[in-house]
Amino acid sequence: MTLWTYRDKVKEMSKSRTSSFISTFKPTKLAYICIFLILLQTIEIGYYLLNKPFSGQSKITTNPLPTPIPHLEVLAISQAHLKSLGAFTKDTLDSAFVNVKYQGLIKQIDNKGGEREDTGFKYNKNIEIAGDRSSITRYFTESDLNNVHVVKIVRGQEIEIDLNELKVGDNIIVEEETDLLKNLKNSSLKFKIYVQ
Repeated sequence: MTLWTYRDKVKEMSKSRTSSFISTFKPTKLAYICIFLILLQTIEIGYYLLNKPFSGQSKITTNPLPTPIPHLEVLAISQAHLKSLGAFTKDTLDSAFVNVKYQGLIKQIDNKGGEREDTGFKYNKNIEIAGDRSSITRYFTESDLNNVHVVKIVRGQEIEIDLNELKVGDNIIVEEETDLLKNLKNSSLKFKIYVQ
C-alpha cells in the first residue's frame, strides 16, 4: 500500500464518520435550551450596544418632576406657589406672611409634648384635627401657647376659653397667621381657635 492510497482511505473513513454522526444526531431539550440562551444573550448585547451613547455623545436627560407626596388626598396648597416663594433671597424679600384657615373635628390631644422624629422640632402640645378624608396635626411650641386664643361660640356670642378646655370631638375652625421669615419655633403671630 502506497502513501497515496493510505491517505485516500483515511479521507474516506473520516467522511463516513462525519456523515454517520450528522445523520444520527437528534437535538435534545438541552440543545434547544442552549440555542435559546445564546440567542437571548445576542439580543441583550445588541440592545446594550444600540442604547449605549457613543463616546462623543451624551444621553439627553431631563429633570424629573418632584416626587409626589404619598397622600391619597389632593394637596390644598399649590406646589408651584411654594416653589416660587422659596426662590426669594434675604436681600430682596422684606416680608412674607401666610394666613391659613382650616377646620375639622379634634381627633387627638397630646399635652405631653416631645420632639418630632422627622424634623427634630420640639413642641409642648399637639392637636390632631380630622377633616372628611384626612387629618392634620398642629404642633404648639411655648411661643405658640402664649399666642393662641380659643373662643367658644355660644348663641352667637364669642366667649374666650382656655386651650386646655378643648376636648376630643370638638368641631373647631382655626385661623393662623404665620411670618415665613421667622424660624418655625417663633413664626406664629396670631392663632385663634373657634369652637362650635
